Amino acid sequence: MIDRANAADLIRVVLLEQEGFPPVERWSGESWGQELGHADHLVLVHRPDADSPAAGSRPSAVWGTDSDIDAVAAFSATDDFGDLLRVIVTPAARRRGIATALVAQGIDWIAAQGATRVFLEVSQRNQAAIKLYQKLGFEQFSERRDYYGPGLDAWVMLRSIAPANGDPADSEATHE
Repeated sequence: MIDRANAADLIRVVLLEQEGFPPVERWSGESWGQELGHADHLVLVHRPDADSPAAGSRPSAVWGTDSDIDAVAAFSATDDFGDLLRVIVTPAARRRGIATALVAQGIDWIAAQGATRVFLEVSQRNQAAIKLYQKLGFEQFSERRDYYGPGLDAWVMLRSIAPANGDPADSEATHE
């Protein structure tokens, strides 16, 4: 189930961040807390169903059992553009369409805010993410040298969208 994250999810989101990114690229708990508190930002989480193969696949010392989270995505919207800021999916939950669903729902939200385009930065080393974004209609727009540190470049990717007038559920045409 995809749900809007709340303050009670912060610890699990930070643990996902630690699992998903090397130390030099990680967001802090404070950064995630700010994401959760911004009115023009959206943080979505995926909570696996109790009978899902991904449920219970992580060590109980790290992951709770009642409100487990196996993926998170963060978005922002300002004026006519939105940003896909972050997507993290635990290894046990990958290749199940969770990232696609999170990004699609985030794009719907960005469109509902009146945006006509979505940007993101992705490490050139992250070919799985690049393929996902290309599948969702993003194209390389430019490159940022040393974005993640010396020699660690990023692609800036862009996707045009049609702004929605109202509920994000009404903007199905904004994603494939």
